[in-house]
Amino acid sequence: MVAAEYFDLRSNLGAALFSLGRVAELAGLKPSRTPIVKSLVEGLRDPFVFVVAGEVNTGKSTLLNALFGEEFCPSSVLPETQCIHYFRYGRSPRRTAVSAVLEEIELPHSFLRDFHVVDTPGVNSVAEGHELITGEFIPRADAVLYCFPATNPWSGASWEFLEHIHRDWLKKIVLVLQQADLRTPEEITAITEHMQAITRQRLGVELPVYPVSARLALLARTSGVDKVRLLAASAFPAFERQLTQLIAGAAPRLAKLVTACSAGQAILAEVQASLSAASASLTELSHLQQRVRTSVATACGETRQQAADATAALRRAWDDASSALLTGSLPERRAFPGLLLGRDPTGETIESRLLPSLMSAVRETANCYETQLGHTLATLQDQTGKEIRRPLEDSGFHPEEPPGPSRNGVFLTLLENAACDTVTQSGLATFWQDRLRRRQGMMRGLVLLGLVPAAVLTAGLVNESLPPVAGWWLVVLGLAGAWTGRQVLRREAMETAALAAPLLTAAGDQLSTSVRRLTTEYGDQQMARFDHFTAPLEAAIRQKQQALTPLTEETGQLAASLQTLARHLHAGVASPETAAV
Repeated sequence: MVAAEYFDLRSNLGAALFSLGRVAELAGLKPSRTPIVKSLVEGLRDPFVFVVAGEVNTGKSTLLNALFGEEFCPSSVLPETQCIHYFRYGRSPRRTAVSAVLEEIELPHSFLRDFHVVDTPGVNSVAEGHELITGEFIPRADAVLYCFPATNPWSGASWEFLEHIHRDWLKKIVLVLQQADLRTPEEITAITEHMQAITRQRLGVELPVYPVSARLALLARTSGVDKVRLLAASAFPAFERQLTQLIAGAAPRLAKLVTACSAGQAILAEVQASLSAASASLTELSHLQQRVRTSVATACGETRQQAADATAALRRAWDDASSALLTGSLPERRAFPGLLLGRDPTGETIESRLLPSLMSAVRETANCYETQLGHTLATLQDQTGKEIRRPLEDSGFHPEEPPGPSRNGVFLTLLENAACDTVTQSGLATFWQDRLRRRQGMMRGLVLLGLVPAAVLTAGLVNESLPPVAGWWLVVLGLAGAWTGRQVLRREAMETAALAAPLLTAAGDQLSTSVRRLTTEYGDQQMARFDHFTAPLEAAIRQKQQALTPLTEETGQLAASLQTLARHLHAGVASPETAAV
């Protein structure tokens, strides 16, 4: 197709500019820039205008049909009407008589989107038609194809017409020696040389003459057999190359593309600057996000440490209570009289010995932990609040204030339950009652064992069957029995303490595990409330990234495309062939 490379270049430029308009709008460029890009795209759609002139029956219509590969222009052995036919694109066929000598014809041929074709009557027709051709269509034309018949190229009317227009429009003219298949190659060579001599003589310049057979070219592109041979015989390729060079390399056409490409690059630079600013803003938000995450991580570390401290405090309280329990288990000062008198040993429980001091420590620890946690969250909110709000003021994202720790007693209740469960589930209560009953039995056995010799001595003294000195034996026996009982009970108490120590240690480990879990979960729950405060920042960053990443990638591709197009366009403007046209 004529100017195929040019149309590819123009199509690529149009696609790039269309994408640029969309990107500019998405990038938030000034609204005034979008119409500029739109007008650039629309300006590229200006069609080429071909004017075909020559005398009657020189094969002008056949030349046009062959040029575009479709029989859109009527041709006949008889002269057509003395009317100029102006072909343009239309969705459906339509003919409109503009004047007595001009008729517009709309046809649904795709090439007519890019080419408007003017098929003129013979130059020896009415003068009104000459004036319309030379005054309106030739100045607008990108190329004037002037046809000479190979059978008679010497018509004076044709050369007079060329002399009439050559001063202003000569650079647009392509001389076509039509119906070349009706002459021998030798004749065509002689005619071509003679026509070039006439152009030097009458026009003052030497124009190239292209002998072609439009009939053979049309057959090659439509219904002909052996299309390659027909196209070569038509000599059409050389003619099309010249025509392509003439219209596609014309400085005004290329300059228009260059201007559009340069304007597109200028607007693209504005888009890139806008995206660069947006990228800098996103980077700043990302740095803020990292700082906030670091602060939150630090606060989480503090709450975990506070949970560890609370756990350690309760473990110390448990160890102190356990130590007091083991120390108080020695019965020599307290338990002996009561057990001797038959008091029920189960009245003293492990809970009554451990829980009062332990619960006091639980309440103190819970209050201290919640106070520290509240201070940590308040400090975190104060440090990051201003930083988060400032960049989000115009983004539509507004952080909510995270509530402080809720002291509704639930946390304290959970810790108290954990302390109670530790005692009741440890087996200490059963162990403690068993040891008290064992102690009572041992004490009663010792008393009964001492009562027998005491009763004998007492009876002997009463009956005076024993000397008075036996009374001292009774005293010695009582003291020995008391001392022996005390030693036995001391060893029993030490045994009880030794057996209770592992149980108390295991229970303390269980309590530490439960407290650590409860305090950590509670701290994490309080920290999770802070997610609502940082969520708008995260959402703003995601939104910017989702919008900016594809735009940046597309902008980079557009920059590369426009740079390549600009290089090709500047090469076309500066080429020797273009300069010679």
